[in-house]
Amino acid sequence: MSKSVLFTTTVCLIVAVGSILVWAFSWPQQTPQLPHIATDPSIAATETAGVSDAHSHDADAGFVGHMKCAECHADIHGSHMFSPHSRTFSSATQASVAQSFRDSKHFAGEKYGTYDYKVDDSGLAVALKDRFPDKFFPLQFAIGSGKHGVTFLTLQEDGHETVAVEHRISWFSHVQQAGLTPGQEDLEPDVEMSFFGKVVRGNAMRRCVSCHVTTGEIIGGEIHDLTAGIHCERCHGPGAAHVDLAESGDSDAATSAIRNRWTGREEVALCGDCHRMPRDVSTETLQAYPDSLVRFQPIGLLKSRCFLSSGGRLRCTTCHDAHTGVDSRSDEIQTGTCRSCHGESDQIQCAAKETTDCINCHMPPVELVPGVSFHDHWIRVRTR
Repeated sequence: MSKSVLFTTTVCLIVAVGSILVWAFSWPQQTPQLPHIATDPSIAATETAGVSDAHSHDADAGFVGHMKCAECHADIHGSHMFSPHSRTFSSATQASVAQSFRDSKHFAGEKYGTYDYKVDDSGLAVALKDRFPDKFFPLQFAIGSGKHGVTFLTLQEDGHETVAVEHRISWFSHVQQAGLTPGQEDLEPDVEMSFFGKVVRGNAMRRCVSCHVTTGEIIGGEIHDLTAGIHCERCHGPGAAHVDLAESGDSDAATSAIRNRWTGREEVALCGDCHRMPRDVSTETLQAYPDSLVRFQPIGLLKSRCFLSSGGRLRCTTCHDAHTGVDSRSDEIQTGTCRSCHGESDQIQCAAKETTDCINCHMPPVELVPGVSFHDHWIRVRTR
């Protein structure tokens, strides 16, 4: 066996074993606790991938709202309010893209027909006039920041449970037009509501909403105690105790009363609760690593030798400011982050002697739908 083949085989084994270990031990003993949407307060935290049952935005839960946080943290709050995280959820009526659907028509496929949209005082609604004459289906919520696109979601009562209908047509920002919602290409309608989109049930439905809001409780077709978007208390936890101690002048106790420090693995787990962790996909998919996985950045990062060998130094916020958008740091700054480690004499040096294009070479963008790309976070020397 040649030395090059032996080296490549050894590296692959290290990465594979390391990935399994990270997968097995990625959740620390004290998992970051996050509020989430629930329809049944008895749902175990483990069922929702580590998020807690503190779902209601009320005094008992200790939430104060992000505007209270802004009183002391004005600069951070100001930056965050311009970030995509802050815009992940709204009523369809409030979403600016709703107006783009006013009096429009969109073909949804041979088995569906053509959607007719209207916007009036009651909000945004869609009809399939050939199939359900004079009946409009309401589109309640707009999911997504709009950076890539927006998809409409409707909560419906179906027997004894609440389900969500992910509308079959989404708005794509890069082309400023509507198109088929990704993942619904091969779906076939089987019940009336499914003619308007994918029906999502149970924990998948709760998690779908939870990952776009800070607090809320699904009751029937409504969300009570809703704090739309991802704000301070979604990651740092309820802030009532923190605020009380800060206002009393006990700054040390105030600092310890809120979650503000994470280990590398805890931080990846925190972000991965919504951006996905290895446990959220099948073993076969993990091994195959199709292009679709680039949307789930923590999965790629946990496979990366950079992460496995960093001793906890590499984490999401090494490259991303959690309070701003991903575009807030230039390519030059991001490449400088790579060089801050690989510039050290004891670290692996780039065989191509490249110092300015680390990301596009080792973390290239992958286009999942026309015009919508995500950088692959499995940092590696690529062979394809």
